[in-house]
Amino acid sequence: MKFDKYEIIARLFPAIICITPIFALGWFFPSLEVLNFFEKVYAIKMVANISISAIFVFLLAQSNRLVSKEVFEKKFFDNGLSFPTTELLLHSDNTFSKEFKKKIYNRISENFGLSLSSEKEEKDNTITARKKVNEAVSFIRKKVGNGILLFQHNIEYGFFRNLVGGSATACALSLINIIIFSTLSYNIVALKISCITFIIYFIPVIFSRKIIFTSGKYYAKVLIEEYMSIK
Repeated sequence: MKFDKYEIIARLFPAIICITPIFALGWFFPSLEVLNFFEKVYAIKMVANISISAIFVFLLAQSNRLVSKEVFEKKFFDNGLSFPTTELLLHSDNTFSKEFKKKIYNRISENFGLSLSSEKEEKDNTITARKKVNEAVSFIRKKVGNGILLFQHNIEYGFFRNLVGGSATACALSLINIIIFSTLSYNIVALKISCITFIIYFIPVIFSRKIIFTSGKYYAKVLIEEYMSIK
């Protein structure tokens, strides 16, 4: 993993926030014999714990991204046809004025040779209109690159999206811990901690649509505005 600013904030931070259920299981249910072996040599144990923790954080970061993109993002944004960037450029959306949107369409045509659907064409065939906008947005992203404001909003969107995915994973892990500490290895302290973590991580899942839509729209608006500010 390349540890640039985006990777650290948008991927690693959500993984660290959501790793508590894994640590709780390892702390209260230490049944692996390899850990018993490491306990004989303190230095080895410390190195092993650090290595195992780093591995779990890395794997969780990848898992969070996969869950957030393949489950939440695809569901909320209709497999890419309803991304905020797409919505903002449709005639049916009122975020930008018609005059400003006409300028956007003209610039897209001039820069990329793409002709987006007219208002009538959009009403007659919304899917085709959305696909055309998606294609145009991919060119816009490349042209804008990492604008200062855009990059910051991209990091924020990535953080919240991955936090939602990580929270869903953490909820599942907390539920597993609840089952383990209430049946297989009864531990009232661990059980209470697992119940608390389940509730905490369930909150972002409940508000996942609002969180992803809001941060996504901020990113989309800045992308269009920075594109139009390029001389």
